[in-house]
Amino acid sequence: MGFRCSRSRSVQPDQVRRPSLWLEVTTGGITRAHVAARSLGWAPLLIIPPSLSCLILAAWSGFTYLPLALLLAVSIALLGLGGGAWISALAPMTAVDGDNPFAWRQGMSGKGCATGVYMFGGMVLLAIAAAPVVVPAIIWRDEPWVAIIGVVGIVWGAAVWMLGVRLGARRLMVRGPELIAELSPKSLT
Repeated sequence: MGFRCSRSRSVQPDQVRRPSLWLEVTTGGITRAHVAARSLGWAPLLIIPPSLSCLILAAWSGFTYLPLALLLAVSIALLGLGGGAWISALAPMTAVDGDNPFAWRQGMSGKGCATGVYMFGGMVLLAIAAAPVVVPAIIWRDEPWVAIIGVVGIVWGAAVWMLGVRLGARRLMVRGPELIAELSPKSLT
């Protein structure tokens, strides 16, 4: 999940479909609503697979930890969405066409290493942000009140998501014309 969240930053708010970005910038700029909508577009991909995994494991080993696991899955997804919204505004890159997002495309003007560093940083930040919720949930997993930790995790995840969207939108609103120039096809050759 951490990898998916950090990788998703490459196609989030500054989604590099240049015509779409150009239209948004010329019609008043990228707003917080744009960033939030594009961020939430990734939510099903980040919530459904871990939730299905939790259900399968619960059916196999018992449903004791299912509520906590589902709450933590949503919490971690929100943390990842917030981080992705912010990181994508820091290091925009063009959306890669095709099946392999890591395929070498002509040029990328040295962004490959920077993209990898930002992806790794996103995974580390996700682990750090999730630790205050996940570690206590693991330690006290057998306590009857442990679901409260999961609910606190969702509140924490929502707060991080809102902060990430706010920071990402602020940076993208200022950098609109610069992003169009940076993400144009000519910059990739």
